[in-house]
Amino acid sequence: MKRSIFIATVICFLILPATAGLAFAQSAAPSSGGLAPGSLNHQAGDLTALVKHLSTEVRALRLELCKLQLEFRQGKVAQLERELRQAQSDGRQMEVQERALRQDVAAIDQQLNDSTLAAEERKELEANKAEMLSGGLETLRAEQRTTAQRESELSKQLEQEQQRLQELLGKLKKLSFSD
Repeated sequence: MKRSIFIATVICFLILPATAGLAFAQSAAPSSGGLAPGSLNHQAGDLTALVKHLSTEVRALRLELCKLQLEFRQGKVAQLERELRQAQSDGRQMEVQERALRQDVAAIDQQLNDSTLAAEERKELEANKAEMLSGGLETLRAEQRTTAQRESELSKQLEQEQQRLQELLGKLKKLSFSD
């Protein structure tokens, strides 16, 4: 919608001076005998050439606008791809942290199975295990859910932008071949 308004405005600004010049030329024509023979045909030819020129200019502007939109979409796709890779990397890093935390909990469980362990050491190990499970693992899982949700949103946005990019490529191809 905005593009069509822009194009119509450009056409009006290009046609307005041409028609004003044509009106001025007609008013400046010799007043004794009216228009000189053949001047009407010449003016019609000039107007036709002007319309063809304006049409070419509008087509070039549309093509340039489409190229700018394409460049913007390509930048947007590249940005979304970077953000998605970062979110995936964050997710993998959190998986590694979770495995390490689970190994630490398993090591504590193994120590707790030792029957020669003093009561005070046992309490300390159980407190550490509880802290790891409640604090570390719960926080990590919440971060993983947030990262997975972000990854999903980025994937959807990337898919939409790639679809828009393909539409723009088709439009650009169509505009290029119409020249």
